[in-house]
Amino acid sequence: MPAAEAAGAALLLPAYTRPYGAILVLTLLVAFGGAVWRARGRHIDCGCFGSALQEELGAGTYGRIAICASLAVYTLLEADGRSLLAVGTPDLACMALISAGLMAAYVLISSIARHRKSGLTL
Repeated sequence: MPAAEAAGAALLLPAYTRPYGAILVLTLLVAFGGAVWRARGRHIDCGCFGSALQEELGAGTYGRIAICASLAVYTLLEADGRSLLAVGTPDLACMALISAGLMAAYVLISSIARHRKSGLTL
């Protein structure tokens, strides 16, 4: 599965392969959503983001799938011909920082929610 995810990400970079990458990513998300649906009711660790965030499959998982799927559909419908490989270094650095910040915020919020749910106090 990680190889298919990496292939989808690589296909999203050049403009001429972006629709194929979006279709691959969307297909993977639909398959993962189906697997999560079949696993409902079971206590299974999501495995999302490795060991940084241990979370059971549930509403949060469906939310992430829906957000990623909507981005894949947007990418598929909004192919404007610009290659992401032609983006300048400052823009790439900005995108990387925003992505890292969003990931850190998600991990922090999930950790606080898990902490509150366990009943522990600071």
